[in-house]
Amino acid sequence: MRGAPRILNRAQFVDHVDRQLQITRRSIDPRFAVLFVDLDCYGSVVTMRGKKAADALVRASAEKIGMKLAPRDAVAILTGGTIGVLLESAYRRISPQEFALSLQSELKSVTADGVPLTETTVSVGIAKVSGNYVVAEEILRDAGLAVHSAEADGTGQIVAFNRAMDLTYSDSAIAT
Repeated sequence: MRGAPRILNRAQFVDHVDRQLQITRRSIDPRFAVLFVDLDCYGSVVTMRGKKAADALVRASAEKIGMKLAPRDAVAILTGGTIGVLLESAYRRISPQEFALSLQSELKSVTADGVPLTETTVSVGIAKVSGNYVVAEEILRDAGLAVHSAEADGTGQIVAFNRAMDLTYSDSAIAT
């Protein structure tokens, strides 16, 4: 069993994703996935218990996720209760969707500093990465679109990015 995971910041996470993207460019098959795990209760915890308690919940969740990852995978705390996960699908025997389902069940009873904060539900956005991406930021954008779509469908949803989401995002940006 691995020890406590190293939790990355956004810049370090982008660097890890970019390194994997460089490797993936030689392949047409998806070789890894980026998951955005959004704690649905983050806003209510900030309101009821404060930002410090909400950030403790995010850190505890990121540590729990990190314990499930392989050594070459990565976990990062992003903004607003969102956790980024780099999952190398080529080296795992589980699909990103199955991994997301296991995360949802694992994170239902997260505690921070030994104190249970709330029953946690998570929405997950998945971007499966193949060689058609140019830069890591595009992958993070697509995972972000997927997690926003999951949140729009209700709490505790899992959505994988598809090109129709990109068109919807572009149309709505023009309309506003």
